[in-house]
Amino acid sequence: MKKQFTLKRPLRTALILIAAVTAAAAAAAVAADVIKKSDPVPDGDDYGAYIDTAKNKVLEKTAEIQGERVQLTYARTENLKEQRVSKRADSYGTYDVYLDSSENEYLYLYNSDLYCGYKQAAPVMPAYKTDAVPEEQALETAESFLNSLRSNGSDYELSSCVYDELAGYYDIEYALPVSGRKTDDIFRVWVDSKGQIASFSEFNYQRYDNLRVTEKQYAKAEEKLRKKIAAETDGAEYTVADTYLSVSDKGKTVLVMAVEYKIPVGNGMTAEREEFSQPL
Repeated sequence: MKKQFTLKRPLRTALILIAAVTAAAAAAAVAADVIKKSDPVPDGDDYGAYIDTAKNKVLEKTAEIQGERVQLTYARTENLKEQRVSKRADSYGTYDVYLDSSENEYLYLYNSDLYCGYKQAAPVMPAYKTDAVPEEQALETAESFLNSLRSNGSDYELSSCVYDELAGYYDIEYALPVSGRKTDDIFRVWVDSKGQIASFSEFNYQRYDNLRVTEKQYAKAEEKLRKKIAAETDGAEYTVADTYLSVSDKGKTVLVMAVEYKIPVGNGMTAEREEFSQPL
């Protein structure tokens, strides 16, 4: 089944985890085949991430993080997209990483001062949920952190909160809606078992500030998208797992729908999850 306009969310999600919140060992294992050092001007493969350690950046900056001034030193640039910046409509998906004196990581949108992420240097340890702070406390901590960084924190909507015992943290996500519709502008926070912020990311921060979508546009795109899904899944019954607005690498506003369905494999059935998108 040919996908004409499908966003590769599994790849994007995996690479986001590599950049912002996974342990170094895990990142190396996942990205070993696609990460390489680039030339002084970030180039990279047409398919796959790159890490650029060139010294053509502002090597140091003083940032104000939650009311405190922090001295940061440039470490590297990470591209999470399948294409280089020059081939995309904007630089979202490529981030400059800076370190403080404790080796904590601070991520900024490529060649800008737009603060998009943080990763604590100390690894989070596994912990049973029964030994962790209550979920209500973790949510209060995450919401307080969100409001400390974003003046429009009240506009964000809680979309999920899951505790991972192997990692020892609450994975909490807030989505920022546009025209009353969910987007993939996700503010993601990890609150560890002790109730501390271990990391956060918002890789599409301010990307949709000027985006507006009418009900007519949305309804028309949704109708086309459902027809596309039916055609490309051969009419299989499916359930919609998620729906949100996004922007393609070409700068087009798209409606994305993640669907789950079953297909026959041998004598049984196997579950599939795919994302389909339709320009508005």
